[in-house]
Amino acid sequence: MIRKVKQEHEPRSFGIEDVSSIRRSPSKLLGMPLIISYVFLGLIFSGTFLLMLPISHHGDGVGIFVDALFTAVSAVTCTGLVVVDTAKYWTVFGQIVIGVMIFVGALGFMSFATFVLLLFGQRITLGYRLMMREGLQTDRLGGLVGLTFAIFAIASLIQILGSILLFIRFLKVFDPLEAFWQALFHSISAFANAGFVIFPASNGLTFFKTDVMVIASFATLIFIGSISYLVVMDLVAYRLHFRKYTLNSKIVLTTTLILSFVSFLMFYLGEFSSTNAFESHGAIDRIIFSFFQSISARTAGFSLIDMGQVSSHTSFVTMIFMFIGGASASVAGGIKVNTIAVIILAIICALRGRRRVSAFGREIVITQVQRAMVILFFGLLVVFLGVIALCFTDPNFQFNFLLFEAISAFGVVGLSTGIVPDLSVEGRLVLIIMMFVGRLGPIAIGLTLVQRNMISSHKEPIESIVIA
Repeated sequence: MIRKVKQEHEPRSFGIEDVSSIRRSPSKLLGMPLIISYVFLGLIFSGTFLLMLPISHHGDGVGIFVDALFTAVSAVTCTGLVVVDTAKYWTVFGQIVIGVMIFVGALGFMSFATFVLLLFGQRITLGYRLMMREGLQTDRLGGLVGLTFAIFAIASLIQILGSILLFIRFLKVFDPLEAFWQALFHSISAFANAGFVIFPASNGLTFFKTDVMVIASFATLIFIGSISYLVVMDLVAYRLHFRKYTLNSKIVLTTTLILSFVSFLMFYLGEFSSTNAFESHGAIDRIIFSFFQSISARTAGFSLIDMGQVSSHTSFVTMIFMFIGGASASVAGGIKVNTIAVIILAIICALRGRRRVSAFGREIVITQVQRAMVILFFGLLVVFLGVIALCFTDPNFQFNFLLFEAISAFGVVGLSTGIVPDLSVEGRLVLIIMMFVGRLGPIAIGLTLVQRNMISSHKEPIESIVIA
């Protein structure tokens, strides 16, 4: 007896006439990526304006527009690349503006906008639900409002818990008010995988690089933020019952753990005999540093060491992991672990002579395989064009440093070799574009492909060509 796989049917709040009206108006669908881009641009320029105010910075105002624009883009896209010292250059008000932009950027435009619309009693239309579905990377249209509230609640709860843990530790270093602000800001920044740090008189997270509690708190927040809300919900609902997870959660967790383990080994072994990166630290500290870098380097941009001092092979491996990034629908960037996992699965299935791509006993829809291929080549193209542009704008820097910064910007990671503050204005504008495209590009591609699949039903005759 063959048992049919049980399918969950979500309630729909629209009728057939709504779908047909969208099919007859493809321009509305194809304009959705532009709508998201416009809203992000509005948020970026609003943040830029606030950061340009005298109350936001300590500087004399020279070059403030480019610095403010770069910082706003980096915050909204949750990248973490900076051209000025966040702790010294920006006032508390400026840091609050940056923190709010990080929070909204991490929560996601779709989730935040939906939450605001519902607060004001606005109706969620079908077209908006399509944007929500793609923005949240889910395959359903029903229940999106409840999912949005759940995401908002989970994200807020995690950041509050992170703030409490960090606050307890920071009380030993700062006064209560300063400890509260440091804990809140860094909890938001760590969960968002943003990489912004406001510790005084420090170079990034190195201020607490030997504090296990702080490092563990940061690593946990980074990991949770990088696996996506949907996976976190599965973990909360089913705990350690792996077989009950959705296919998406299984792929994300498996791929993330494999990449983290490989990254740990490559970093530890690559820098084992190096005194530049690890300085004079002992074996235990080196293991802790390598563990943290394996989690942070792929998505967050926090660093316990100077990335400009690591060996060339460690730098190259780090670039690969930055390009991959975190999970789809997470706060992380890159082409996503889902994308690379689907591509690898497609290659394995092709080598085994299978016509369909499957994992964990489930078949993966062919349109998702196609989307993964498109996103991969889109990412490679953007990085290629970006690094070529940087070679023209800043030819005085080594190519491997420029490539590192380009991949970090596209993957919205924020790791840096330290050359960003010294880049030309044109070079900074290149990174601004790459951060923006890196954050919105995959979403725009997904929306466009989904919409074209809905609109187009034309089928061409089949004919074979010669490959290899």
